[in-house]
Amino acid sequence: MRVDLAAPLAVTVLLLIVELGCRVAPVGQEPPLATPAPTAQSQPLTVAPPAPAPADASVRFARTGKQPRLRHEAAVRTTGACGMEIAAPRLRALSQRKLTQQGLGAISPIEVNVDGKPLARAASGSLSDCAGESFFDKDRITFTAQDPATEPSHVSAIVSWDAPLWTEDGAVWWLYPKSTLEIDLPADPSLAGKQGELVITARSLGKQEPMITLQALGEGTTTEAGAARLAVPLSGEGWQATVAVSHGGPYALLESMALLVDGKRWDLLAEATP
Repeated sequence: MRVDLAAPLAVTVLLLIVELGCRVAPVGQEPPLATPAPTAQSQPLTVAPPAPAPADASVRFARTGKQPRLRHEAAVRTTGACGMEIAAPRLRALSQRKLTQQGLGAISPIEVNVDGKPLARAASGSLSDCAGESFFDKDRITFTAQDPATEPSHVSAIVSWDAPLWTEDGAVWWLYPKSTLEIDLPADPSLAGKQGELVITARSLGKQEPMITLQALGEGTTTEAGAARLAVPLSGEGWQATVAVSHGGPYALLESMALLVDGKRWDLLAEATP
């Protein structure tokens, strides 16, 4: 008797294929990769926090002390639809006419405000009617409002306390008696242990040179000349320098201020932004 083993063998192979079907990739596809079992050494993936923003590296300016007082009378109407004037017999050193004669632009710190908004400064007394301009001429301020309906009672005049004073000619650095200009410099680790030198120049608007006091990092110097130099030991940390003129005046313009380190010059006043 002959036994045919072909049929049982075919059934066995067929069952094996059915059993393994879920683990056999179809023709033309890669078989799925096995997922490794987690181990005791496996660590969850972490994302590092963003780096903190760098510290503010700007130079900051401020003015402290007593703001000059502009003694003046009430505004009165003059010519034209918008013309007015204010009698101000003091502070002739700040007269725009005098500044213009010295070759300077429209930089007088005398500021005329109409309803709290400053008028533009003019370099001469020839003002266009209703142009919103002002001019300080020795003992009086002439100006034109922009609106003919402006009431004189809505007009005021002050000595600007801005540091710097921004004009059409750029930044202007006024030095007033009884006040101090403060300059805060940012930290710079690259300067640690180095010797620096502060150098300033100022221009007098009076008959005598200003008595300038320059201080920084526990050091200080006072000079009657229009320039001052001060050696400063730098630590790399933030620090402050101050500039002041004597209480008795005269008014002065700070023309330059620089920090010299290793033969390089850093113009500090150029760091100011409107």
